[in-house]
Amino acid sequence: MSPAAGDVTLTIQQRLSDYEVRLNSETGELISWFLDVLATGGDTSMPPQEGLELALRAGSVPDEGAELEASGYETMADRTFFRARWKHLHEGFEVEGDYIEVLMNGAARRPFAVSRVWREPNLDGRPRVR
Repeated sequence: MSPAAGDVTLTIQQRLSDYEVRLNSETGELISWFLDVLATGGDTSMPPQEGLELALRAGSVPDEGAELEASGYETMADRTFFRARWKHLHEGFEVEGDYIEVLMNGAARRPFAVSRVWREPNLDGRPRVR
């Protein structure tokens, strides 16, 4: 049935949460994502070892070159979450600015944020534009 003259058709939408995604403008590679609604209601019920295992998968942490920098529960404002962060090592040297970080909701046992800056080191000495 089509609307009669003078009728107005509306679409109602609702946003449950902010969702942020950052992409590399040159390659389209995912840099980070954050889904606010998954961050709420966190607690420390998830064992830290389980949190670390889940974070390894969520962050796609490579088998080589990744060194765990920190992991554990944190409370910031009214949120409690599990954070795991790895630094990037190449031939034993830290790649400046590279890291993988995963924030997990311990109650839900799910990540709510992943940040991944993991580049191939520039060893030829010429500057690269990013």
